[in-house]
Amino acid sequence: MNDIIVEFLIKALVLFTALPVHEFAHGWVATKFGDDTPRIQGRLTLSPFAHLDLIGSLCMMFTGFGWAKPVMVNTSKFKHRKIGSICVSLAGPLANILLALIVMIVLKSLQVAHINLNSNLYSAFYYLIILNTGLAVFNLLPVPPLDGSQVLLAVLPPKVQYNIMRNQMYIFIGLLLFIQLPIVQIIIRWLNAYLISFLDYITSFIG
Repeated sequence: MNDIIVEFLIKALVLFTALPVHEFAHGWVATKFGDDTPRIQGRLTLSPFAHLDLIGSLCMMFTGFGWAKPVMVNTSKFKHRKIGSICVSLAGPLANILLALIVMIVLKSLQVAHINLNSNLYSAFYYLIILNTGLAVFNLLPVPPLDGSQVLLAVLPPKVQYNIMRNQMYIFIGLLLFIQLPIVQIIIRWLNAYLISFLDYITSFIG
């Protein structure tokens, strides 16, 4: 029973950090390119209550996979539309990678300082790292409506963009089925492990 409670609390910690940081980053970068929509909609905050989606939050708590409310962006207000679209799309995943990096630095610093962490606290730190990197890797897949697809759409001809966006719901349903394939899960895990190894390498100066 204690293990279940601890797992539940760790998922709640991730829910209240990783997803709000991801969506805040989208909104913040959008405003830097001239779109005030995120500010008007109250999304320029790290408060989880401004970003969390009820169904997505429940899925996160009970399955380990969830989502937040997407930040609405009006690209027509961007000073540089194509560059702005790419930067806004990349902002969320990069924010999660940065958060994972910060958590890893804190964890390593505590270890160097010989501050012993109990197993539950260590698990919380580690889960924050792997979920943030996993969220970044998954969102960078070039499939609608994930962030990676917005980067791809920004460089495609308008007619192709229209056809993809028109069918994005069907494409996403296909993605959800596709990622259940063992080979796809292996690839995603490998990419996540590689990203974590890279973060471990660039923080090797600690200790």
